[in-house]
This record gives sequence, C-alpha cells and structure tokens, in this order.
Amino acid sequence: MAAGGGCWLGVCGLVLLSGALALGRPGLVGAPVEATLDAEAQRALQFAMERYNRGSNDAFRSRVAQVVSVHKQLVAGIKYIFNVKVGRTSCRNSDVVAGDCEFLVEPGQAKTTTCTFEVVVVPWQNTIRLVKNECQ
Repeated sequence: MAAGGGCWLGVCGLVLLSGALALGRPGLVGAPVEATLDAEAQRALQFAMERYNRGSNDAFRSRVAQVVSVHKQLVAGIKYIFNVKVGRTSCRNSDVVAGDCEFLVEPGQAKTTTCTFEVVVVPWQNTIRLVKNECQ
C-alpha cells in the first residue's frame, strides 16, 4: 500500500509539473515566475518606492530609473519581486510627489542604486507590505 501511495503522489506531481510547463511556467508550483509590470505590479512598486524614500535620510527623493525584472509568486497573497535601478531626483525628500522630478545629472549628485524590493499584496484583506528592501 505504501508503494502505491508513493506512486500516486509521483503521478500527481507529474501532472502538476506538466500543467505548470503547459502554462509556460517551468519549475515548482508556487515558485516565482516572470511577470509584466501591469497595473497591480505598478502599484506595488510605487508602494515600495514610497517606503524606500520614507526610510531614506537622503535630502533628495529617488524614483525608479529602470525596471530590470519583475517576478510574481503566489503566497498568502501575491508577492511581487522587483529588481530595479533607482536614481536620485531634483525633488527634496520632503516633497510629496517624485513622479515628475528630473533625475540629477551633476557629477557628485547623480547616483544610481540597484535595489531588490519584495512586496506582498493581499487583495481580499486590502493590505500591502514591503517585506524586503535591499539596495547596493
């Protein structure tokens, strides 16, 4: 009976894996997959940048200069994993909006940082959290 149960689990695993492959999602079910920067992902990235600026002691606000990659993972909600390049802008960090701020270009002031942000969105609870903020 144990051998049959193990075989049954193997068949189920193969079915799940083949379903993931058929959807163009190789790997483990629940693993991060490449995603597009759709409206929900944009909101999550904007939230991450707001938290980034709020936690920064830089005099100037930063904004995303380039999105390197976006991944999505199904957890107890949706986890967005962003790899982005962040640049300093001409707006002061005390300013409210950084969307229209020009990037600083003067040597000594212009600075680009590569960051990984992980944001978990739980739509049915109307919650959003920044769970990882790593920049170098």
